[in-house]
Amino acid sequence: MGAAAGLARSSVYKYFRSGEEILARIVADAFADWGSRVSEAVERAGDADSRIDA
Repeated sequence: MGAAAGLARSSVYKYFRSGEEILARIVADAFADWGSRVSEAVERAGDADSRIDA
């Protein structure tokens, strides 16, 4: 994980207390991104059926 960010493994734990905390942050960021994409798709949709598909 740290290598992908250019950090040593021990350096990652300066920012996060545990692997669980890292995973929680990844999931929270992913859901926030997903929610934004869904909202944008719904806004672009023209009718109710298209909004459901979005």
